[in-house]
Amino acid sequence: MLTGTTSLDLVALHEAGHAVAHVRLQIPQLRASIIEAGDTVGSVRSQCEVWSRDEAAAMAIAYCSGYAALVAAGLAETEASAGCDSDFRCVQDLVVAWQLEGGLDQIKSAAVSMMIKPENSSAVSLVARELLANRTLDDDVIDLLVDVADGHCSRDAFDRFLVARASPPLEG
Repeated sequence: MLTGTTSLDLVALHEAGHAVAHVRLQIPQLRASIIEAGDTVGSVRSQCEVWSRDEAAAMAIAYCSGYAALVAAGLAETEASAGCDSDFRCVQDLVVAWQLEGGLDQIKSAAVSMMIKPENSSAVSLVARELLANRTLDDDVIDLLVDVADGHCSRDAFDRFLVARASPPLEG
């Protein structure tokens, strides 16, 4: 296990991996959460209609990106796989339905290759920290956090965005 991490830290990293993958692969998402709901501890809600083989391949990588974020952070593959059964079943369904090449192992490998890139590791860390602080993040917040991690937006601008977002709309 990563030094000094709790299970909630790992859930936040996992969900942040999904969220960052959605941004990078341009898959619309609604929100990421680390709030327990039934037997699920975290989730990324997306608009996941798949209309093409390319979209299915991207979605399969996004499903594996929670696992991949944990591997990129230093967790052993067997430990990173814990709790990923549902994600991996969804990938298997996409592989069969869309006749994707390579199967689950190749898709997991592609997701790890994506998540070990410094820009993605940085974005995952930032999104995970915000998930731990807020428990739920909407898509616009996730998009802006990725921009902050990429250096396209300052943290000060992000903080101003949050203040403006929380303010009631101007009448007028």
